[in-house]
Amino acid sequence: MKKRLQFGKLEKLVILVMVVTLAVSILPQLDVQQLFAEDPAIVTLELEEGKKTRPLSAQTSDAKVVEAVLMKDGAELERRILNVNTPAQFDIVQNGTYVIRSIDIQGTVLEEQEQVVEGLDDLYVEKAESGLLLYGRLADTDHISVTHKEKKESLAVEAQPNGIYESTYIPKENGSYVFQSEAADGTALGTAVTYEETGIAEPQPKQPEQKEATELHITDEQGLKDIAKAPDKTYILDRDITVSTAEIIINKEFSGTLEGNGHVIAGLKQPLFASLNKATIQDLTLRSEIDNEQDSAALAGKAKQTRISGVGILATIRKQGERIRYAVGQRRDEHHEQLCEWEDHRGSRSFRF
Repeated sequence: MKKRLQFGKLEKLVILVMVVTLAVSILPQLDVQQLFAEDPAIVTLELEEGKKTRPLSAQTSDAKVVEAVLMKDGAELERRILNVNTPAQFDIVQNGTYVIRSIDIQGTVLEEQEQVVEGLDDLYVEKAESGLLLYGRLADTDHISVTHKEKKESLAVEAQPNGIYESTYIPKENGSYVFQSEAADGTALGTAVTYEETGIAEPQPKQPEQKEATELHITDEQGLKDIAKAPDKTYILDRDITVSTAEIIINKEFSGTLEGNGHVIAGLKQPLFASLNKATIQDLTLRSEIDNEQDSAALAGKAKQTRISGVGILATIRKQGERIRYAVGQRRDEHHEQLCEWEDHRGSRSFRF
């Protein structure tokens, strides 16, 4: 019968120290962190935000890498040069899971990485100077429909090599436009997009033509002076007016109608009109004080073929010329309707036609 050796605590400790010493002397020095770490990736990927596309950038620090290959569903989509100095850039146009392979000069695949792309709309609408650019992403797209104010029409699309279906549209007025990718039988594909147009100038409503006023109303001295701007119109006096100017108020030949409405024009230092021609003056009173070296009158310097009726003149005219005419200085072919005689009051003349 073999006898088992009995070790005390001290002997066990001595044996443990000897084992550890032996292991240290035999095993090489190891970096524990490196021992348990995975191999670092030789290519790093960066996916950027975007509406039309999602830019994907691949960079490497491995000198053996010469190309990056973009793949989806086992099919190669495109290749880009990739080295330590040149990142590879891809524009991702559809959602899905992509594989990026890094290869060396012999075409050996050094590494594969997956990149999931999400957030791209099934149909994207982009504003451009020429109108709207439409990008459909769904397979089997035959056309894109647009609906505005319950009116629907179909837009032809052009399939691109990258799988995008492009079309264009020009809105005709402001408002909401709903775009939808559709199959050949009209089946809706994916999610519709609503675009709000606000940049079209609204046509101005046609203003009704302003009819030229046939009667112009006068309330002040400036209104009397403005008769000279359109001396062939009909003017109606709406109130009594006292003028301050010493000049002839209406210095153009007047061929229109002046309806006094029983009002008074006072303060006249010269004839109210320079000349009357085929005019009508009625229902008006003039208060004048005229001191003139030339022949003068209260109503007009001269007149022809003019009708004057219901016109009262209270005038003081100091004679310095050869003749005094209390109404009109020179008359030819005018028609007067005399209503009462004039009377002499201390050098003044008061009469009414």
